[in-house]
Amino acid sequence: MANQEDMTRVIAVANLKGGTGKSTAVANLACAWGSEPAPMRVLAIDLDPQGDLTAMFGRYPDEAAGTVDDLFVDEDVTVEQARMSDVAPQVDLIVAGPKLASIELGLAGQMSSEFFLKDALDGHIGGYDIVLIDCPPQLGKLTPNALFAATEVVIPVSMVDRGAYSGAVELLARVEEVRRRQPLEVTAIVRTHVDRRRRAFRALNGEIESLGAPVAKTLIPLRSAFNDAGVVGSPVSLLEPDSEGGMAYRRLGQELGGLRAVREAA
Repeated sequence: MANQEDMTRVIAVANLKGGTGKSTAVANLACAWGSEPAPMRVLAIDLDPQGDLTAMFGRYPDEAAGTVDDLFVDEDVTVEQARMSDVAPQVDLIVAGPKLASIELGLAGQMSSEFFLKDALDGHIGGYDIVLIDCPPQLGKLTPNALFAATEVVIPVSMVDRGAYSGAVELLARVEEVRRRQPLEVTAIVRTHVDRRRRAFRALNGEIESLGAPVAKTLIPLRSAFNDAGVVGSPVSLLEPDSEGGMAYRRLGQELGGLRAVREAA
């Protein structure tokens, strides 16, 4: 019989291009899943040295008992010690610390450096239904750590930026490399910054659907309210759950949950 940790979904949210809405997706999906009619327990991990996810929850590294940095440099620091509890209903957070960029440089050349995060999470995430990892917008050493720690990948693609499409293509190639060593599913490509009136949307839409990866039906709108999260310290799904953006992320959470259920039943 599978234990609780085996049932925990670990989802890396990644694209090898910046500005695609990765941090926004992690923050809003975490809040959506944590506030569903049947709430799930979620751990969000900020693995991006820019710390956008940390800011979206209105948190700062210096007020945290631990950071994700500590998980890489001190094997005695556990997830339980590093996390900030209840940053939103049913949501815990491990913030990005100030040394994360230098830690990434230090991982270069180390044996099995891509497994540091996986080793830190093993045995410590059984209390969560979902772990969401916000990845930096380049390959480096941190994104492979997220991919090897994950069971699934969600890929946000901005529909106003061709570079986001290219970043998704490159990431999918990296996912295939990981899959040669361990199971890893692409749950969905998520189309963000959507304005159907723009030519860019129409041009990119067909190319994305031709990639061969699942594409979420839910479209995330191009709305400035998402950009306010880092200023007001609250994701739209929490601050304005009935707004267009908040409802879109609730629908996306329901869809991604359904995609997992369909795949497991197959």
